[in-house]
Amino acid sequence: DGGDWVCDSPSPLYSGGFGPGSHSCHEGQYIKYECPDDYECKEENKKVYESMLDNHEVKYEYYNARAHSWHAGFSFGVNLEDLINKPFSGARFFNLFHCSAAKTSERNLAFGMAIGSKHGLASVGTTHTGAMLYPGNMYFEQYLKDGDSWGEALRKWWNKEGKKKQDDRWHVGITAYGDPMVRMRGGKFRQGAKPGSLTEESAASDPMDEEELSNATLRQYLDHVFEIDIQLEKEHADEDVDFEKYEQLMTDKYYR
Repeated sequence: DGGDWVCDSPSPLYSGGFGPGSHSCHEGQYIKYECPDDYECKEENKKVYESMLDNHEVKYEYYNARAHSWHAGFSFGVNLEDLINKPFSGARFFNLFHCSAAKTSERNLAFGMAIGSKHGLASVGTTHTGAMLYPGNMYFEQYLKDGDSWGEALRKWWNKEGKKKQDDRWHVGITAYGDPMVRMRGGKFRQGAKPGSLTEESAASDPMDEEELSNATLRQYLDHVFEIDIQLEKEHADEDVDFEKYEQLMTDKYYR
């Protein structure tokens, strides 16, 4: 968390809370584009992120981070080129609460994580300023826990939560990168656990019981931080390319 939000609970994918071990979250202090007095909070966020990014130890499988961004970088100073071929502490699945992270007309963060990183398999983000909102994203994670593929979990989430009219500003443009058929858990019909798969049970709380958390006050606050990322995207407008240039970039990358 860069500072304007709070870390999601590890549930429903995992049991237990944050701390030493299998779940980790940094609560940043970069709030409304400002740091507390005499505290270099952006540098601290960058240091923590890079320690996760560059760690070759396979510690985590799922990434769900929240930070102000544009399609090719973060407000704390880590950019798309810094992600390529990086190990991300073993993470393979990426849920990007990063505005414009999946902007399909540009090389973007969702591409860099799912396809460009060392272990990446799949990611989800949005093409514009927006993201998969909490608590609705808990449905997505519940579907993953139940054994649905990445693409099927996203389809179910969209039909359940994503297409709600009040969330259009955030959810229209949700896009997946990587392999839509990969699963974080074994399929629903299987004999025993697959080698290397995690079988840790989720916490007892049911994401279906969390809807009341999405109240008017939360929505007003989210709309405020939404505007911050619109401004961030404008500040980096010179990094945009048209489709013809993007097509050439992709041709040079994959067919040279």
